[in-house]
Amino acid sequence: MKLGIGFKVSVMAFALASSFNVHAANQIYNDSSTTAINNSDQFVIDGERNVINDSLDGKINGGSNSVENAQNVLVNGNRNTMMFVPNGSNFGLLNMTQLGNGNYTNSDNGIQVGGNNRDTSFYGGIQEGNDNVNSGNDSSQRGNGNDNSGENSNQLGSYNFNNASSVNMFSNESINYLPDSNLVGNKITNGVSGDTGSGQNNLFGSYITNTGQNSAVIGNSSTNSGNNAVVLGNNINNTRDNTVNVGNKTISNVADAFDQYDAVNLKQLQQGLASVSGGPAYDDTQIRRDIDEAYNRIGSLEHRIGKVERKLSQGIAAVASMQSAPWIEGRTTVAVNGATYNGEVAMGASFTSSIRPNFAITGGIAIAGSNPVARIGVMFAF
Repeated sequence: MKLGIGFKVSVMAFALASSFNVHAANQIYNDSSTTAINNSDQFVIDGERNVINDSLDGKINGGSNSVENAQNVLVNGNRNTMMFVPNGSNFGLLNMTQLGNGNYTNSDNGIQVGGNNRDTSFYGGIQEGNDNVNSGNDSSQRGNGNDNSGENSNQLGSYNFNNASSVNMFSNESINYLPDSNLVGNKITNGVSGDTGSGQNNLFGSYITNTGQNSAVIGNSSTNSGNNAVVLGNNINNTRDNTVNVGNKTISNVADAFDQYDAVNLKQLQQGLASVSGGPAYDDTQIRRDIDEAYNRIGSLEHRIGKVERKLSQGIAAVASMQSAPWIEGRTTVAVNGATYNGEVAMGASFTSSIRPNFAITGGIAIAGSNPVARIGVMFAF
């Protein structure tokens, strides 16, 4: 009699659980009665209303998450979605991490930390922040409200828009349409919608507008439409190609020209004029020497500008190589990266050490040329 009652109770419990779950897996742990698991294996679930289809090897901590056709999954939050969308050689999702709420990804090797991020790039990508949108392969976004569709690009800041490949944006509220460019500052616009130029611009400052190619702008509230131009200073409007524009400002403390391509200073010009106007004191050899010295000074100035450009390129490569290692609770992670820009090469390494579930220490170092760059910081989760 007791055996019959026990058997009846077991059958009723099995029927009740089966009304909420659809299991076709070998090992499922801690799944709640409102979780549906179809053709999946090796999942650890702590939460309700999760849906897992055709997936393998994952951990879900939260509710109302959806995982489909994926492998090596980590979800910590609510209302996250991992959904495989066929694309060429892709046959399913691999190695995805979502830490937050309302994130969506169909990208392999993707990491999303924050809320309401969307990644449809199919491969790679790190999103740290909220409300970021990414469709560019091997791209990273750190901040809020960024929108990226360029491959191999990085956005650090908030509310940036990028539509070109191989771009680094360390800024806020900036817009980029040209490839192979670097934007550092705030409210920078590089190119226009539909632009098919070569890009390769370096823009440092705020409120910069550039439509030129292969140019550099350093300053604030300046505009440039010239190609192969260098703009140095604030409130400059340059429209000429192949120029160095300092905005009608004085270049002071210029040494006496010596070589043929050096810039001449006012003292040398006055000496030359005095030699010409002095009658018998006229010295053709001296004038030629002064002209040669002026040419030499011009060449020296060009050399110094080239040296500045090299230092800037080293700094950009160093920053690009010092990518943060991901935060994994209870672990210390290390990232080693290499980067190159404009012929300059940098190597960088970073670490993130989880001290507590909501606190981590992060740091990094990069070397480009002979100048190291280092950083240290802390990360909090609330």
